[in-house]
Amino acid sequence: MNSTFALVGGMNNYLIEVKNLGKEFLQGGFWEGAMRVRALQQINLQVEAGKTLGLVGESGCGKSTLAKIIMRLEYPTQGSVFFEGQDIFQLRGKEIAKYRRQLGMIFQDPLSSINPRHTVEETLAEPFLIHSAHCRKERTTRVLNLLAAVGLPADIMDSYPHELSGGQRQRVGIARAIAMQPKLLVADEPVSSLDVSVRAQILNLLKDIQEKFSLSSLFISHDLAVVRFMSDTIAVMYAGTIVEQANSEDLFRAPRHPYTRLLLDSLPQMGQMSSCIPLKARVAREGQGACPFYGSCPSVLDLCAVAAPSLRQVADGHFLACHRYDTR
Repeated sequence: MNSTFALVGGMNNYLIEVKNLGKEFLQGGFWEGAMRVRALQQINLQVEAGKTLGLVGESGCGKSTLAKIIMRLEYPTQGSVFFEGQDIFQLRGKEIAKYRRQLGMIFQDPLSSINPRHTVEETLAEPFLIHSAHCRKERTTRVLNLLAAVGLPADIMDSYPHELSGGQRQRVGIARAIAMQPKLLVADEPVSSLDVSVRAQILNLLKDIQEKFSLSSLFISHDLAVVRFMSDTIAVMYAGTIVEQANSEDLFRAPRHPYTRLLLDSLPQMGQMSSCIPLKARVAREGQGACPFYGSCPSVLDLCAVAAPSLRQVADGHFLACHRYDTR
């Protein structure tokens, strides 16, 4: 099976579908001679209802840009994002607010993403003030329920962010993300700023919340072990492109793309030192037609220098963008 990967909005059991998405930025300002930098190229992804899609890749490869587009905080240069079959960039007026109520975002650094001048109660009550008309007593009750859901005591309601530990702040961030009972959680490196001793607690909390509230999730990280633990399906991103996507266990058991193999080889093994050389993701620029991994690939072909491979289905649920596989 070697069919080109394609999506059609609304025809599958997907909560989110990303189809042929591209995003460009101007590097060097708006004056003549500015270079157009492709942050994302031909991205195709799906998040199934009740499932977690893990997005893994090096810093700067475009993961957070994709998350912002799904949240409608950035606009794509090309392509579409479908939510329950509807193109989110065709929404207008009250439809936009309704869409945003269906999504919750957990940020990497809770200290910078929470207003330092608001107490915990004010932070968690804000979504209810914006999206619904509850009386103060009902808002307080809802805030208490949110704190209980994320394992925080009621007596921190009057605390400010700087008075909380890193783990407590991230729990507040999670509580805020689920306040409006969203259908999708977008978690952008949610544990990378936390101590190792706290990470497992937060990851287990996220799993429990997802199961309790039947949430779908887009989990973004550069930590392969964390992504494996959290995800049903994993997409590997390099320089703004998806190079491989598969079931979590299939990807770790039998990676096919050279970049995915190098990533997995870089994981430390008990009693061994990794021999993998760190790679730096390069952003593809206008006019370049080569595979984005061409300069670092250990098994490069002549074709890789002149044509970027498309993402193709090579097995059931396994997608790959690699010319070497096409030639087998």
